[in-house]
Amino acid sequence: MNTIPAELKTNGYLRYSGLFSSGELHSLDESCHKLIGGWDAGARSDGRFWSCPDSNGDSVLYRIHAIETLLPEAVAVLQSTSLRSVCTSLLGTSWKPSAFALCYKAPKVGMPVPWHRDPIVTPPSCIFNLSIYLDDSGPTNGCLEVLPGSHLDDTPVPSNGERPPGAVPVCAVAGDVIVHDVRVLHGSAMNPSHQRRRALVIEIQKTP
Repeated sequence: MNTIPAELKTNGYLRYSGLFSSGELHSLDESCHKLIGGWDAGARSDGRFWSCPDSNGDSVLYRIHAIETLLPEAVAVLQSTSLRSVCTSLLGTSWKPSAFALCYKAPKVGMPVPWHRDPIVTPPSCIFNLSIYLDDSGPTNGCLEVLPGSHLDDTPVPSNGERPPGAVPVCAVAGDVIVHDVRVLHGSAMNPSHQRRRALVIEIQKTP
């Protein structure tokens, strides 16, 4: 039986503090570091690595899509008792992962993510993204920001790219998991700092 926390139902996001130890994430951390290092070294023909140009026209990596096809460690995270418990509390015993990705903001050049809702047509509290943080994340390195409660209404996506009134930063430290409803408005700023920001994102949804 699902027992979605009241804070998540109301605000559209929730942080689970310290769900993973550094030891539990060590293998995933190292493998993600190697993947990013390979891309930085010039191995850029794989379409699962998504990048965009910066103001100088240089390519900046921001996402590794379908990372489960590259790293078995990404799928293994779901075997954690603590994470499976979170998934069951959200969607009951019948759920499945429907997408995996690594979101990445490189030091000094990590690009902003425009305000958006994930492109999925669904009622609130049916599909969630779980972001497992491999690095600390805060306003200084382009953390996730959300507009609380926007998953419950039709608040329009800002057309000018500006931060909507009432938006809040959602900080995390390595080992935290942030859950957000795919309907909630969210985005993030550029990373001007010397600190990288990586999060493994797993989308989960209920199965019949």
